[in-house]
Order: sequence, then structure tokens, then C-alpha cells
Amino acid sequence: MPENLLKAKNKILSYGRRFIIFLIILATLLIFLLELPEVRRPLINSAIKVPEYFTFTMVRRAIKATRDFETVNFWLNLELDLADMYSSGHNKLIPGLIDNSRYAIDSIRFHEENEAIRPFIEKLVQSQPDLFLARLWLARIFSTSNPEKAFEQLDRAFRLSSANSETYRTAFDTALKWKDYKKLKKWCDRYLKSQFGGSLLPEHTTPFNGMGLRKLLLEVIDEKGNRQMIPNAGLQLGINREYDFALPRKININTLRLHLSVLAGIEIKIEKIKLFNEGLLNSILQDQLRLTSSKGFHMEDGSVLATNGDGEIINIYSSPGFQGQVDRVVISIRFDRLKLTSPALCKKRQFSEP
Repeated sequence: MPENLLKAKNKILSYGRRFIIFLIILATLLIFLLELPEVRRPLINSAIKVPEYFTFTMVRRAIKATRDFETVNFWLNLELDLADMYSSGHNKLIPGLIDNSRYAIDSIRFHEENEAIRPFIEKLVQSQPDLFLARLWLARIFSTSNPEKAFEQLDRAFRLSSANSETYRTAFDTALKWKDYKKLKKWCDRYLKSQFGGSLLPEHTTPFNGMGLRKLLLEVIDEKGNRQMIPNAGLQLGINREYDFALPRKININTLRLHLSVLAGIEIKIEKIKLFNEGLLNSILQDQLRLTSSKGFHMEDGSVLATNGDGEIINIYSSPGFQGQVDRVVISIRFDRLKLTSPALCKKRQFSEP
């Protein structure tokens, strides 16, 4: 064998041995690190986030550069395939996929862009049949071409989350677009009669857990900053109702904070507050009330408009202060849905073509 070939062979073997040794050391190091819980969990969580970050980069580039939603459809389908391979159902990769999908769909402005992303949405519905947003998105796509399929998806979305106003917005728009006034009446009746209910979205951050969006929580704070938290699960729409909060122990109130698990588009009117001590009425507060809120807008009549889908917090103060010890608080509140059309078709019952 020529000397130069022999040298080359030995060189290759030397590099090969070094590479194998490197792989063994790397594998040993990884095994060692994965045995440590404080290292294993962050490493796995970081690895799970890689498809979300990479897909978002590619989707954003396609939208910002050329509004190429066929490319967007390709990358979202790829991420969905990876999520389905990871495990069936709502696994750890689905929240990132939902975020990327929402970014893409919120960027859509034209019918052809909806059609370009339609294969992914149909596949998402098949993969995640109980995902509210997937049903809603598919209904919006069908609303311009196939109203029967659109309303079929809207019915499924309504059963998954009857509280979400986006379902009603899409239904009203579809019914008016296709001049289907029977469907308009049906959905108006649903909108006027429906109370809160349905699943909380993954990003929901109110203090309420589990199913349903009908809960209130009164936070009572004394002058030293100590607090008591009293829940109430009976929120109702369309009526002025007294909500009763029995305190675990007596307290000298400094501030009241009302936590509401409501969606956007709800008008909240606090009429008055009754304070009790040992069964006796201590005081009634009405004109003395002063309100602020975390995200809402305040109207001239004193009502608060909830504008955020992640609940609302109303801070309640009294101009003369809260007098004496209290062991029970009763708040008179009215909750109403704001109209979704102009004119207010559901309120005026305008279900026939003018």
C-alpha cells in the first residue's frame, strides 16, 4: 500500500476513534444530567418548546415577507404532525401550536388567505375535536362558501363554550351574509338566554379553576392588609340580583375587591352594598360607592364594561369609609351582555328582511 494512502487511512482511523470517544463522553454526560431531576425537567421542557419557536419564526417570515399563507399552512401542518406523533389528545405540544395558529389566523385579512390555511384547520379539527378555537376557525372559513357546514361547526363550538362571544359574532355575520333569518333568530335566542359556561382557555389567569365562567370572588381587606376570600358561583345575566358573601370571621373593612370570571363584552352595574353584623343591617352604601377596575371602562351611569377575556377585578371604596365590624356583605349587581350588531337585532327581534 502506498505510504500516502496508509497515512490517510491511519488519519481517518484516528479521527474516527476520537469521534467515537467524544460520542461516548457526550452520551455519558447526557445520561448523568438526565438522572438529575433539577436538570432533566428544564431540559425536556426546553426541547418541547423548540418546534413552537421554530414554527413561529417560519410562519412570521412567510406572513411578513409575502403574506404566503400556503407556506404558513405547510409549517403549521408540520407542527401538528409532530404533536400527533408525540402523543394523541391534548399533549404538551398543543398549547404552542394553538399560539402559532392564533398568530397566523389573526393575520388573515382576505378570503383567499382563509382558503390557503383551510387544510390545516380541517386537520386540526380532526386531531383535536374538542378544541373550541379549531371549531370556530373552521366555521369562519366555511361562512363565505358553505353556510350549512359553518353552522354545524358553530353548533359544536357553542357546546364547547357557550359563553364566548366570538361564536355569536360569527353566527350573526354568517346568517346576515346568507340572509338566513331563521338562523339569526335561533342564535339571537341563544345569545339572550345563554348564561356563562364552557371551558376556560389555556391562558385564562383568574383565580377560578375548572369548568365554567359563572363565578365571583369577594376579597375583603382590613386596615392592616389582612384579607378574606369568599366565593359565589351563582352569576346570572339580565337580572338585578343580590350576591351574598358570608365572611369566615368579623372584619373592619378597608377595601373590597370583586373578582369576576367574565368574558369581554359584559356590562357590570353595582347598584348597592349592604353590610351586616350578627344578622343586623349595619349600613347600606349606594351613592357613596367609588369604583375602579383592572381593565374595564367606566360609563356615566356607574356601570363597568369588561373588555378583556381574562376576567375583571373591580375595586370598591366608600367615600365615608366602611363603618364598624362586618361579618356579611350583600352586593346588588346586574350583569348584561352588550349587543353584537347594529342595530341591536336580537333586542329588536328584527328577524325578517326589511
